[in-house]
Order: sequence, then structure tokens, then C-alpha cells
Amino acid sequence: MLLWLSTRPNDEAGEVHQQRRLEAAIASYVPNNVCSDCHAEIAKAYSAHPMAQSLNRVSSAPLVEDYVNQLSFSPLDSKQYRIERRGNEIFHHEIRKDRDGEEIYDQSVPVHFALGSGKRGRSYLINRDGKLFVSPIAWYSTKKRWDLAPGYTPDRNERFERRAMDMCLRCHVGRVNRLPNSLDTLGTPAFHAMSIGCQNCHGPGRGHIEFHRNGGKLEEADPIINPRKLPRARRESICIQCHLSGEETILRPGKTAYDFHPGQHVNEIMTVFVRKNPGGETSAGRTAVDQVLQMRSSTCYQKSLGQMGCTSCHDPHSVPKETQRVEFFRARCLSCHSEPNTACAVTEQQRHKSPARNSCIHCHMPAYGASDIPHTAQTDHRILRKPSLDRPDSHGAQQ
Repeated sequence: MLLWLSTRPNDEAGEVHQQRRLEAAIASYVPNNVCSDCHAEIAKAYSAHPMAQSLNRVSSAPLVEDYVNQLSFSPLDSKQYRIERRGNEIFHHEIRKDRDGEEIYDQSVPVHFALGSGKRGRSYLINRDGKLFVSPIAWYSTKKRWDLAPGYTPDRNERFERRAMDMCLRCHVGRVNRLPNSLDTLGTPAFHAMSIGCQNCHGPGRGHIEFHRNGGKLEEADPIINPRKLPRARRESICIQCHLSGEETILRPGKTAYDFHPGQHVNEIMTVFVRKNPGGETSAGRTAVDQVLQMRSSTCYQKSLGQMGCTSCHDPHSVPKETQRVEFFRARCLSCHSEPNTACAVTEQQRHKSPARNSCIHCHMPAYGASDIPHTAQTDHRILRKPSLDRPDSHGAQQ
């Protein structure tokens, strides 16, 4: 048995300290659009990134849902969910029926925030005086359908009472308006910044702006964080803080879910417990946020002696257009696997056939259905040499 003890300041002096700490942190940030004054090209490219659309008000979120067709579904004969749009307002209904099909109740709840860019899907948040709740209704873009939200099951009747916790919000929101000494409770407004923005990866921007307005004196250091210049472990921590879910994540004593800042090592804030051999699992057992563990189990990562990382393949500022996606990632692969030294065993004619279209990742990083999020497909980051051997009846993937 493990016991984890955490102390929280409950005296007046401790609360004052926490309040001043929060006020200082808030003052060091600037509105996200300020960055575009000097970094217009990067800001324009990033605006199309899914992270830049991680959270929106339902009234202003880019429309990806179908609010015309099939606006209800029934996970059980006795339970039905319905989606209703009234102008800019969205209402989610839970309807229960008795054995004879007669309606027992129809609970209607307004939803306030759309969580997710909509590339794969969206969940929805309900704000009740700073306490956020996750609706049981979600939109799945790939299948173009409404269904139960991740974490909900047909036989559980949580109504609209499932809380959105700090440990979840920290990765989906730019900056929350956290109340001091209050778990899972936000102020008014609930968010200082809706979607993930520049300062989530580069740190607070006010000092950076003042540094350059004052001429950038040589004896001073620009306080902005350039992840490219960080030691490898601290650079990767910026991605790991959200893309490594593990089996359990435990905050260190005295830390909150929002205490990580770019430049820190993620272990300074939290401990993530993982399985010993995640690379040996078949696709049926993998979840939506397994990318880091999968990558580290790959031969590519291991032979790079730790130099390979998330940004070796992903541009954090932009995503390639669908028409450019194959060539973009193929170029990333060939930066290490340049022919003829590591020539593909498949003939060029076969590689260009549909649906592969000369795509390295089509064969070596195929999509799989995540076990924790229905109706979606994730990319297998284990970079398998022979993906066809990754079957439930195999004894482990061949690298």
C-alpha cells in the first residue's frame, strides 16, 4: 500500500501567499494575440493547428458538428440522449423511459464550452459557478455521429454530474482562472486564455516583450523559453506533460495541476506511473495518449540514443495540409532513413499504389482504434518494422 500525504496551507497567511503567487503569475502573461504583433507568420500558421482550437465557447466554436441530422441516440432502450440547438445556444437532453416506453423525465442542460478542435471529435463542458462538468454527449468527427462521451458507459447513470478535474483541464485549456486553495473550481471568468497558445510552450510573454522594448541589453537574458535550446529532457517535458498519460499521475506534495512551466522537468511537478513494457501491447490495449511510451519503445528512438523526440517529426507551430501530409512525414523519415542505405523492401511501384501513396507511416505507423475513446483512430508511434505482426494472437510486435 502506498500513502501519499499532501499539506495545503489553511491559515490566513498561507492563503495570502497563494493569492499573491497567483496574481504574480497572471501579471507575467499577456493576451495570446499580442505575440502575433512580432511573430505574424508563425501565429497565422499556428491558428490552424488543432491545439489552437482546443477550447471554445459553443457559440463561437468552428462548426464541425451536424446539428440537422440524427440528433439523438439511445445507448440503452430506457435511455436516450438528444441534442438541441436554439440560435447560438446548445442544450443536451437526457431522457429516461420506463419498461413501457413512457417518458419518466427529460433533463435539459445548457452546454457552455466545446472541448477539442473537432479534428477527431469534441466533448462539451457545463459551467456551474466555476465548477465544470462533462456532458455525456460527444461528437465524433470521423464517423460523423453523436454518441456517449469518453469515460461514460451506457449502464452508468451519472446524469450531468461528472466533474471536469484540474488534471484534465490542464492539457486542454490555455490558462484557467484558478481560485487559490480550491481544487477543481474556477473563478469568473473561468479561463484567462481559452485554447493552448504560445505561452503554454514558451512561458509567460510579458518579460520577453519588455526585454525587447528596452533594447535587449546584452547583460540581461531574454526570459522567453526557446524549447529548441533546452536540454533534451526539459524540451521533451513540454510535450510529455500532456502526451504521457500512464496508468496514474500523482502530483508532488504542494504542487497543483497547473504548476508546470516550460523549462522545468515534468518530474518536478508530478510523477507518472507507466507499465513496464507498453511497446509489447497490441493495438487493442492502447489508449489515445500513449504516443510518448510508444515512441520510446521504438527501435528508431532507442538507436537515436535519446536524440529523437516529438519535434523530430512534428512541427509544433503548424500541421501539414492533407494534400501535403504524405510528403511531409515521408521527408521526416528519410532524414534518417535515406536511401539506398536503408532502402524500403517494397518496390516503388507497390509503394505508390493506393492507399499507401508512397507513405512511410501508412505501413510503419498504421492507425488503430484507441481503447478509451470510441469512433476515433490514433497513429501507432511504435514505428513497427513489420506492423502486420501486431495481432492479438502474436507474442509482441517485431521492431
